[in-house]
Amino acid sequence: MMTSFSGLLKHGASLKTGTLRSPYFDGRCYALSQALASDIVDGNLQNLSRAAYEADGSSSEDVDMGKWVNLSSLNVDLERVHLSTDLTARVLEAFLKNEAAYEWPDLALGNSYFYYWNARAVATFKHLVFAAVNSPLHGSEILKRLPQHAPQVPPSETSHMQSLFLKLERDAEACLTCRAPAESPRSPWQLIMRTMSSETQAVVKTVHPGRNSRNSFAVVHVRCDPNILKRHADYGLLRHRFVADRLPANVQNLVVVGESISFDVKNICGKCIKDFQEYMEQRNVSVELRSNGTQEEDWHFLASAPLLFCAPSTFCASAAFGNPNQVFLAVNDNTSVRQPLFSVPSPRNLQWVQTDFLPGQWLKHQSWEDTRDYLRASSCAVSFCVPRAN
Repeated sequence: MMTSFSGLLKHGASLKTGTLRSPYFDGRCYALSQALASDIVDGNLQNLSRAAYEADGSSSEDVDMGKWVNLSSLNVDLERVHLSTDLTARVLEAFLKNEAAYEWPDLALGNSYFYYWNARAVATFKHLVFAAVNSPLHGSEILKRLPQHAPQVPPSETSHMQSLFLKLERDAEACLTCRAPAESPRSPWQLIMRTMSSETQAVVKTVHPGRNSRNSFAVVHVRCDPNILKRHADYGLLRHRFVADRLPANVQNLVVVGESISFDVKNICGKCIKDFQEYMEQRNVSVELRSNGTQEEDWHFLASAPLLFCAPSTFCASAAFGNPNQVFLAVNDNTSVRQPLFSVPSPRNLQWVQTDFLPGQWLKHQSWEDTRDYLRASSCAVSFCVPRAN
């Protein structure tokens, strides 16, 4: 990371002459992360000396620095902040203490969850202390129970994953600081999934110890509403057989969790879920529709389900990491949660299932007859599902 601060140091120091042009810190300056500075000084010293300084060096240190950063082997993010407004005293203190200062984003619970764990992973592999400087903005009753401060992890404890993290740092498509890390198969959170699972399960136990311990029912989460139909191609509906083919013979009770509007048969979402209910009941499985819980209640219900099926949803996926029982996560290259790119340790109870789905934005354009045929099909053999069967 390369961070530009306003008000710390005077812009315009000369590396060639070694002099400062002003004794007063009243202008712009920049700061480099330890990893970037080390890469410039240690990793590319010969290249930098030859290519960026001897040939093109100037009295403008910022120009020289830009060339050095450009030659770095790392994936560099540039962040601009103003000390007077954007950079709080706590963030500045963390920066000076070599901490990873984390600010909870203005995102929904599921997205905030993955954003948090992505930041935790970066701090882990950069061997920084992790410190949240504000409180969660959404889903706070759950997210505030995750560690808001985590100690530095020594290199000896990350050596087996460090090389993968370094690959991500050098990957231009990697998501180290993006807003939606769950959607990237190249995100650092995927390197610490077992830590995610153990700490999220601890959150569940503190609130509802032993809840849903019986194994006579399964839970299905759906995310389908007008917002999904209008804006999202990364959320949608699965074929009924995603659940039916994986449901144990001794489980004859299903609970479908969603918002009330998702179950309204006046819209396409409600009609699809009603058809799922009828499809399963034809197989002698009773189906209950649950839509009366709060966000926190629904999350804990998913996290403690004896058997959980997640359609594409960061909300359900975040609860899945807190569930110690069998979980099936529907994923592909277009869903809101992606399967990790690397072969890395994953919670044993969590199964990533590559499958097709019907994206929300596409769903609203299909006839009910075509939609119903797809939902009851054995594969994706129509033009409006993703990905299509070969």
